[in-house]
Amino acid sequence: MIFRCRPARRLRGVLGASLLAVIIVPPTTTAAQAPIEPPPEVDPARFVVNRSLGCSLVMPEDGRAVVAGGDDVQLIRLVQKDANPPAWEILVRPMRMPEDSGMFGASASPSPAEMMAFFLEGAREANDLLTVDATDDETVVAELPSATASASFKHESGRTARFDWTFIKTGPNRFVFVQCLGDRDRWPEATFRGTIDSLQVLTEPELAIQSMTVVERGSAIVGRFDEPALRRVLDLFEDIVFYRLHAFDQDGKEIEFGYAGISAIETDAAGVGRPDPSPRDRGGDLGLMIRVRLRILPQSDNGPYRDVDHQAWISWDRNAERWMIQETDRMRGTDASRTSSILGIRPRPTAEEPRRWLQIISQGRETFERYDLKVDIPQELDLYLSEAERLVLPTLLEITDAAGGEFSTWAWNDDREAITRRLENWLPAPGAGTLESRTSADARPATHILGADAIVSRRDVPIDGRSNSMRWSRIDSTELRRLYERKGIPFE
Repeated sequence: MIFRCRPARRLRGVLGASLLAVIIVPPTTTAAQAPIEPPPEVDPARFVVNRSLGCSLVMPEDGRAVVAGGDDVQLIRLVQKDANPPAWEILVRPMRMPEDSGMFGASASPSPAEMMAFFLEGAREANDLLTVDATDDETVVAELPSATASASFKHESGRTARFDWTFIKTGPNRFVFVQCLGDRDRWPEATFRGTIDSLQVLTEPELAIQSMTVVERGSAIVGRFDEPALRRVLDLFEDIVFYRLHAFDQDGKEIEFGYAGISAIETDAAGVGRPDPSPRDRGGDLGLMIRVRLRILPQSDNGPYRDVDHQAWISWDRNAERWMIQETDRMRGTDASRTSSILGIRPRPTAEEPRRWLQIISQGRETFERYDLKVDIPQELDLYLSEAERLVLPTLLEITDAAGGEFSTWAWNDDREAITRRLENWLPAPGAGTLESRTSADARPATHILGADAIVSRRDVPIDGRSNSMRWSRIDSTELRRLYERKGIPFE
């Protein structure tokens, strides 16, 4: 909810530098959902899906996978696990023919053979030691028209690297590109052939239909977030709801990260940032403020405490919002502190300025550096989640009796510093609904489990893109204090 994950991605070829950068470009559209299911006889742990790419495959038994999805990078990368260097690599990515390719007779809808020819031209220019050994202009992969090529070059280590390339046409100018890379003299044919034969690929129209479907579902759901629904949230969070933030290390030892309190109040936009956010003028533009206050414990003996105050306000008619996140680091036993803040402002549209936009202002007090950004948001508010609504989305889904299934919305994404598409999967159940929230189709989900009172009882948030998560467990403040006293942790 608050914590930012910016995992670094560094992809490296098995036997040398990649030849792909010459022509691979990200697609202009992103799928939010792909109905690709594992065959019943396949171990689910080996079934790899990239829903942004619209592609799935069965991973070799001795493989491990990296999946990236979103608007910028979409790929599946498989390498041999427990081997350094790995003996093989498989890379799956989208590809398009650049409009300025300069190919004689090139059309707006290049064939797999034309795409392959352009790729090979760029590959030869990038590596003059590369030898193209074989090509096939007309093949079929995943029941779609394709072309294949095989090439090799002698690596400085003395080994000869072999590349097998497959170009699968999925749209007028969209291809799924598959690269198999290994040692030519120890070529793992069965590994590569089995993976390619297992491919399931959605076409560009199928991706568009899936995307449209989840957007329409999202619009129908968010369209029911009206003043009565927001006031029900206000009633539920009239008293502070406390959470214990904890996780488990690789040895199963429990780690205390801190605690959080969530509350709601009726106030005006100016209440954001005030010590007392109660409305000064009852006749003003009132709305709902969700306030999340966190205390993050030091993770080392000399580490600082971090206090986070997240205030998010939305007007009752949803036409204006304002939010602020303020983070303050404090050293135990001293008055020293360091504070930074980020402020979001979405003003009410006017006749002079009818468009909707969100202004983001970020500033640190010590450096006096200021960051100011203004981004457009969807004109139709039923496609957009305000920051306040995002913080209590599971509760809103429950109290509006939202239909189950996947849906998509737009919301501010702090990691991307942009308004981006989110994918939500709502699984309603009597007294225990579950929401899986993703910042993109292939991101690890944050899981929210509701209690019988429509308030989240447990939340699991991915940490730094790794397999483990931070858990938010609902707890009574008295019980939390006793727990900290037993562990020797100061509770303030």
